[in-house]
Amino acid sequence: MVFARSPLRRQHIALKNARLPRVDIVPMYAGADGTLIRAAATAGARGIVIEAAGSGNVNLEMYGAVCRSVSGVV
Repeated sequence: MVFARSPLRRQHIALKNARLPRVDIVPMYAGADGTLIRAAATAGARGIVIEAAGSGNVNLEMYGAVCRSVSGVV
């Protein structure tokens, strides 16, 4: 038995503005102290993605850095 289908046209969303906001990816690791979060916020990141393992938890220092970044205190 052979299953086949014709390829779909490549779909895309046209962007009205070519400049997208800066989003930094910051890793969570043993001993992380929030320095990279503060650096990303200071550099002007409009979003920060925390790359974490397991359940996505962060330690106390990273949590504090996230709270300060969200409140605008870097």
